[in-house]
Amino acid sequence: MSNSRKLATAGAGLLLTAACISVQGKVGPATPTPTATAQPSAYCLAYASQPTQVHEDPGAVFTSFRTLFTNSAGEVFAGAYNHAVNAEWNVLKLPSAANVTGATAASWTVANNVAVGGAVFGLETTASLRDGSGNLWVVGNAFDGALAPVEAWVRLSQDGGATWSQVGTFAGASANAVSSDSSGAVYVALTTGTSPDLTADLRRTSDLGVSWTSVFTSQLTANQPTYFRQLVTLSTSTLLLIGTGTDVGANQHGLVFSSTDGGASFTSINDYHPGTLNTVGFQAARVDASGNLWVTAIADNLSATDTRWQVLKSTDGGLNFTVLDDYLYAAGQGAATAGVGAMYVDGGGRIFVPGFATDVSAHTHGLVRVSSDEGATWTTFHDFAESGGGNAAFYSIAQDSALGLFVAGSGPGGAIFKWDCASR
Repeated sequence: MSNSRKLATAGAGLLLTAACISVQGKVGPATPTPTATAQPSAYCLAYASQPTQVHEDPGAVFTSFRTLFTNSAGEVFAGAYNHAVNAEWNVLKLPSAANVTGATAASWTVANNVAVGGAVFGLETTASLRDGSGNLWVVGNAFDGALAPVEAWVRLSQDGGATWSQVGTFAGASANAVSSDSSGAVYVALTTGTSPDLTADLRRTSDLGVSWTSVFTSQLTANQPTYFRQLVTLSTSTLLLIGTGTDVGANQHGLVFSSTDGGASFTSINDYHPGTLNTVGFQAARVDASGNLWVTAIADNLSATDTRWQVLKSTDGGLNFTVLDDYLYAAGQGAATAGVGAMYVDGGGRIFVPGFATDVSAHTHGLVRVSSDEGATWTTFHDFAESGGGNAAFYSIAQDSALGLFVAGSGPGGAIFKWDCASR
């Protein structure tokens, strides 16, 4: 088995997500988490050279799409970010038949719609998961006009997205990510407190959301924010929790915590902050078939205008990291990976990372970077610039049963692109 196929095998059955987490002081739009989907058993040899825009929302009813995921039938779902008075929580669905015949904006239907009044000024879906039993989970937040969190939500579908129920409501918190372990337990990463005094709080349910337990909290520095980004399974006995914390100088650190007792307790094993960098904020994570940990990060050298897009790899369970992609779109400008879960490995072993970057004219582009050799080399798979100098960003990536590759983000309003599989 080649190295690339070993990496791809790790993806089969792994459930990745895409969530939206803002990164303070960083260039570009708010960063989300990318979406949990299992890879098809077959894989695409070559994708179409250019994508088709299968959803565009120039009226900005949906400010952006933050997470993509699929059900067991291969139907694609997109979670929206709505920022308006009396906003609604929306999850859209692209039926598989529409995908085969040619997806358009009109093909999408509303799979889940919840209207909330009162103090709520906006709603966002930040992360999604298809667990080992095929259940679909979506987490997100309701916030007020000052963008302060009102409450975090967890919604669950046990019938492939046909119906949904609220299985978690956490007042005064925001939800950043959702993950599962080999036992079937589901974890939601919350942030609690009042900015900037924010604490990361990991909640777990083993009964489909009937009850939730706080299993671990962390704050790197008092009165500074700490976020949990993603939980991954390193082995049958070890879980790794990836996070980002801020020190007294307002510099971010990449954090790794380990659990060897099924998530009952966690221990810090790495506070990653190389002396050559001012800030490193971990975003997405996954583990390959060889037990290597892959992490995406936002990093900068003493200046937020020199923000870099990084992909890192650890061969020792998160104790040490090697930077494999250190990407800057334009000198003096910024580049950033999209956020938690925004990493996807297709059936052919190619690693895709969506995100955004700023050009010399201060316009933000939606980008997808790809590696076909286990991260040794990277190229830009797609660079999307909004016509007229507008801003664009990519937040989430997923693949359907027909091997179509989908990327979701903004520019202008909510935007979703699809690359057809040109050769199998």
